[in-house]
Amino acid sequence: MTEDELLQLIEQAAREEWTELDLSDNNLTVLPPDIGKLTSLQWLNLKDNQLQELPVKIGQLSSLQWFALSGNYIQALPDQILQLTSLEYLDISLNNIQELPPEIVRLTRLQDLYLGGNDIQELPPEIQQLPNLKKLDLRGNPLPIPPEILEGKQLMIRFKLCYPIPNQTNTYIAEQ
Repeated sequence: MTEDELLQLIEQAAREEWTELDLSDNNLTVLPPDIGKLTSLQWLNLKDNQLQELPVKIGQLSSLQWFALSGNYIQALPDQILQLTSLEYLDISLNNIQELPPEIVRLTRLQDLYLGGNDIQELPPEIQQLPNLKKLDLRGNPLPIPPEILEGKQLMIRFKLCYPIPNQTNTYIAEQ
């Protein structure tokens, strides 16, 4: 997709108040700031592009609930994503992310967080404060599962091959 085609698509989506936009597999290297005009957007798929960063204006997508950014070249979780407080699903797997900021706790509605295939070596302890988190995918990262994130939660954690033990709350087997 060319930059002009992308800008035209964003303009149309803004005019027509689209709630979903799939820009996956388009070899995008840059996402234009115009993406911030899509304030009605609830679902955004940017998987498998060549993005290294996101525009500041992405933080204006206040209705966004589902956001997939896997398979890009993002090196750090952009601060702008932390403004998307309606997010319930966030997939930032298969990037080059090395750490999560403690401010991840701002995403209080987050239920599914996919971090697999990055280079994350530790999780901020604040991650346990995400009240609605149900799925956490850590596969392919050089980190142990911190036991404190299991405390008091019904949480499915994927760490390599990880599955719950039947009839055991917060008990998981991880095959390494």
